[in-house]
Amino acid sequence: MDFGLILAYGAFAIFGLAGVLLIVQGISRLRLAARTRAWASTLGMVVESRVKQDFIGDAINYQPLVRYTFSYRGQEFESDQIFIGSKFFTTPSKALPYVHRYPEGRSVRVYYDPQDPSQSFLETGRSSRIYIDFVIGLGLIGVALVILMVLNA
Repeated sequence: MDFGLILAYGAFAIFGLAGVLLIVQGISRLRLAARTRAWASTLGMVVESRVKQDFIGDAINYQPLVRYTFSYRGQEFESDQIFIGSKFFTTPSKALPYVHRYPEGRSVRVYYDPQDPSQSFLETGRSSRIYIDFVIGLGLIGVALVILMVLNA
């Protein structure tokens, strides 16, 4: 078997597996989103709110960093989870609405899992950001299938 063929089958496997894993992650996030609708809520306080830059290779991603605290049964919790799904944006202007919605010092409604209060969000249910895993996963599976079709041609 020549090296090019091994490389092509390897690429097929990597793209296909990555696609499947992203779709499984998406399903897990959809299930979590459904469960959050029944979670308890309490008041919390935003202690930090800003747009954070993350560098991945040459790309810059922007993330709304909204850190908040809340109490449950006398214990203090802190989280930065706003919603379920990807918090990375390609421009700061897309992350800013979350920072403006949850400014530092504001009292906010926090939704938490009564079985595990360390798991909390400011927004429950499905957000459009939850479907990013599915779209990328399907795209990767599509690439894997194209590679397979080329190999079998």
